[in-house]
Amino acid sequence: MYAEIAKSDLRILLARIRGAAVFLCAATLSIAILQPALAGGPESYPIAYPWYGYGGPYFGPYSYHAATAAESYGRGLAEILRAGGEFNRLTSEAAINAQAARAQSITNAQDSVQAYFNIRRQARDYRQAERSPRPSIEAIGRYARDARPTALSPSELDSLTGRINWPILLQHEMFQAPRAGLEELFDRWAVSRNLGAADRFGAQEYLAILQRTGEMIEQLRQQIQLLPPQDYLNAKRFLESLAFEVQSSNRSDGPLAANVSQTTQ
Repeated sequence: MYAEIAKSDLRILLARIRGAAVFLCAATLSIAILQPALAGGPESYPIAYPWYGYGGPYFGPYSYHAATAAESYGRGLAEILRAGGEFNRLTSEAAINAQAARAQSITNAQDSVQAYFNIRRQARDYRQAERSPRPSIEAIGRYARDARPTALSPSELDSLTGRINWPILLQHEMFQAPRAGLEELFDRWAVSRNLGAADRFGAQEYLAILQRTGEMIEQLRQQIQLLPPQDYLNAKRFLESLAFEVQSSNRSDGPLAANVSQTTQ
C-alpha cells in the first residue's frame, strides 16, 4: 500500500516538473522574439546594464511579463501590418527621390545650355565693345581725301610747260629711261591742256604715264633696303602725285575720258 502511494506521488512530482519546464521555455521564447522593437538602428538593440555581483548582466528594456498565445498572435499580426506600411512608405520615398533626381538633372541641363549661350553673348558683347565704331560716310570721304596724293607745287611740276623737277633720288641713272619717257609724255600733256591739242595727248599717253610711274615705284620698292627711308618716301609720294595730277586733270566727260574708257575695256 505504501509503495503504491509513493509511486503516485512521484508521478505527480514529475508531471509538475515537466509543466514548469514547458512554461519556462515558452516564456523565454516569447521574451526573446515577441518583445516590441524600437525604431531600427543600434539604439533598438538590448542594452547591457551594469552587473552588481549576482548572476550575469541584465539586457533590457524588456517587459516584465510573460506573453500569452493570443498576445503573441496579435503582436505578430501587428508586425506584419507595420511591415506592409513601412514598405509602402519606403517605396513612396524612393519614388519621390527618383523624381527629384530627374528634376534636378533637367535643371542642370537647362543651366548648362543657358550658361553656354550666356558665354557666347558675353563674348559677342565684348568684341563689339572692343571694336571701334563704324565710320560715317563723311568720315570715309575725309579718309579718302586724306589718303590721296597731294598735288604737286608749280616748282615740282610746271603745268604750263610740263617741266618736271625730279627729287634727288629719282635723278639717279637707273631711272634715266623711265624719267625721259615721262618728261616727253608730260610735255604732250601740257600742250594738250593749255592749247587744246587733243591729238597730242590721248588715251595711250594717259595710260603710259600711269604705267611708267607704277614701274618706277616698283623699282624703288626693290631697292628699299639700300635707300634712305626719307628719300624713298619722298620719291614714292612724288611719283604717286605725278600720276594723280594726270588723273585729276582728266576726270571729265570729255573726249579723253571716253577714249580712256574704251581703251581699258
